[in-house]
Amino acid sequence: MKNKQYIIFILLFSFIFISALIKCDDNSIIKPDNYEDFYLEYNVSGGIAGMNNSLEIFNNHDVTYIGYYYRIKNTISQERLYEIFNLLNDNDYFSLDSQYVSQKIMDDIYITVTYRSATISKKVFASACYYSDSNFDWKVKLSNIWNYFEEYVSTLTSDVNSGKVTIYSKSMLEEWPFSEKISLSDNLCKSVGVDEEIYNYLKSFDQQNINVTFFEGDYIYHLNGSGGYGLSFSELDTFYISIHVRNHGIQWIIGTKLSKIPEDGIIITGSDYTWLKNVLKETNYPRYFIDNEVESGETVYEVRLVHGNYFE
Repeated sequence: MKNKQYIIFILLFSFIFISALIKCDDNSIIKPDNYEDFYLEYNVSGGIAGMNNSLEIFNNHDVTYIGYYYRIKNTISQERLYEIFNLLNDNDYFSLDSQYVSQKIMDDIYITVTYRSATISKKVFASACYYSDSNFDWKVKLSNIWNYFEEYVSTLTSDVNSGKVTIYSKSMLEEWPFSEKISLSDNLCKSVGVDEEIYNYLKSFDQQNINVTFFEGDYIYHLNGSGGYGLSFSELDTFYISIHVRNHGIQWIIGTKLSKIPEDGIIITGSDYTWLKNVLKETNYPRYFIDNEVESGETVYEVRLVHGNYFE
């Protein structure tokens, strides 16, 4: 008898426990009060690099994230939409001012959150560096919203397994013929004057409108002229070369050769995508890619990889 009662007690307890779990789960997806389908855009712009990253959430459950290095399209769950709606309400988004910017500051980061539904249209534009001593509360509320969307963007970008490769630059590869006069390896990160022979040699490429990159030994070097970026030329008595960073050539292993990549790029997936993503992450700039060997007359390439699946 006692065993029967014990079994009944266990079954009853299990039923109550499971019911509680189901109830908790149901509560997590209950439609919030006053909820309606909405469109939302979270945009981050400015900064030293002049970024313009935009997360858009559409009322048909589509999501896009577009930035300089990302073009992603995905879907969003109804539960996540409820969560975002609650986030905005909990942080008084609909009661905030439309703008929190004292004055434009160079390289400042600006964040815009735009919301539109059938009954509400709201836009809040703020400087990430602007603080108001008299009313700091808005900053805390907006920061909660910003942090949420940054975490969501991080989730989207961490789940990418494809991308598009385009050629960023290409140039003719030439062996440096003046190592006895000026060794590139001995003058790394230095600026040195050149004689007339070297000056005329370098200028000949410029006059032929040939973009040239030099290698010495196993390394490829990035050279600037005294006139600015690239081998821009001033007069001989004021001309010098700046010998910048160097790297080894990286053998291109993806099926489509660099020389065959069209102007609008190619889509890569799987192991090709993983290989290039890791190379660009692990190898310091500049990354010099080659189809063949490092030798005079070959072409050296720099590439850009945009992560994602949204390239319409």
